Amino acid sequence: MNTLIQKAVLYKMAILIGVLFSINALADVIVASFLNVEWSTISATSKFLIVVVIIKSWSGTMLAFFNKTLSRIESGKPPIDTGNTDFISKPQPTNQP
Repeated sequence: MNTLIQKAVLYKMAILIGVLFSINALADVIVASFLNVEWSTISATSKFLIVVVIIKSWSGTMLAFFNKTLSRIESGKPPIDTGNTDFISKPQPTNQP
């Protein structure tokens, strides 16, 4: 497979994993926030705090994912771990006397 196509597939997979991380983080915090809570009976302050907690939890998870992904890219590794050690081109030996 062409290396450009292989890299494009890896980046698409990284985006998909990021979307799934986002959905998972949002679902976890929404379920936890609304467990035994009736939205229509809580105060405006409680509603605001629930929204803040949802945004905070989601952004924390996404920051961790992006930080790990970007550090892998900066170090020359694929955005997600593939187990493929040939992704990074190996340095060519130089003929120095």
